[in-house]
Amino acid sequence: MWYTSSQMIEDLRYRLKSHRPFTPPLEGVGFEYGFNTHYLHGWVDYWADQYPFQQQEDFLNQFPQFKTNVQGLDIHFIWVKPEGAVRPGLGATEMGVVLRNLMHRLGFKKFYVQGGDWGAYIGLCMATLYPKEVLGYHTNLALSITPTAILTWVLGSIYPPLVVDPVLADRMYPILSVVYWLTRETGYLHLQATKPDTLGVSMADSPAGLLAYIYQLFSSGSRRKFYFRSDGGFDDLYSRDELIDNLMIYWITNSFTTSSRIYAETLNLRNINMAVFAIPTPVPTWTIHAKDEIFYQSPTLLKFKYPNLLNSTVLFTGGHFLALEKPQVFADDVLHAIAAFRRWHFNRKHKKYTF
Repeated sequence: MWYTSSQMIEDLRYRLKSHRPFTPPLEGVGFEYGFNTHYLHGWVDYWADQYPFQQQEDFLNQFPQFKTNVQGLDIHFIWVKPEGAVRPGLGATEMGVVLRNLMHRLGFKKFYVQGGDWGAYIGLCMATLYPKEVLGYHTNLALSITPTAILTWVLGSIYPPLVVDPVLADRMYPILSVVYWLTRETGYLHLQATKPDTLGVSMADSPAGLLAYIYQLFSSGSRRKFYFRSDGGFDDLYSRDELIDNLMIYWITNSFTTSSRIYAETLNLRNINMAVFAIPTPVPTWTIHAKDEIFYQSPTLLKFKYPNLLNSTVLFTGGHFLALEKPQVFADDVLHAIAAFRRWHFNRKHKKYTF
């Protein structure tokens, strides 16, 4: 359960109200240099004076929550039925093993997996390592980074229609534009992959800094055009309370540092040499791709990693935080995927190979 003591809330409000003056942004810029500090004042004031702490605590605690020890780690999880680590080495692959063992602890020997962002890579690892246990894999950030897929992507720049629907070609080409955008927006990734603990000191001490850092990423991940807006575009898509709920989980648990370490524990030679990303995954797979997702690959490329790719849903709206932005669209797609996974397994069991 999440608990916010009155002492913690008063400390948080004090920090929000007693921050040093923010450095003004350059004239005429949006979010090109990061979070626009003219707009940051309003967010900090709202968090301190208007955010309904007790109401949102009740909201976060509305579902059953549990803690169990798996492989020496206390795993806090939410279990809804429908009608941090102290040792190095807990990367995405290891998290996949932990979550698989958690499912066994809960009594499920076979199960479906859904993942986006880091959950997409963790889900990829689970499906690759345990293909006889994962009944289906649904992801809103599908990645196929096998050598063959990367080579095909590069060669496709000569004539894109060979590898991607012309309507979607601008999501993959020109390659230089894709690489430029990724390079511009992933500075945080390099920092968290190399020095997460140093960054974590600042994030644990300054709620205003935590807000600016994380919501800069929310802005760029939601719509690319928000890069040029001084307000970051947040109010177009989300309520302030639901975004601050996200911050409160980091702040209450003081978990920014430990959550950031997944970058350092995954983006290293040890994991590259494991080559989980390069092994074909036979688990039936279903993807959904929002228009402003950070990266797009066509089914032609995805099938190098997921030979049993059943469907790729393409949206002409939405961004990286699809489940938060469009929960009904997201949930409907997951349910369609599960129905397809069941048909796929039924057909295989009865030797019907047409889908």
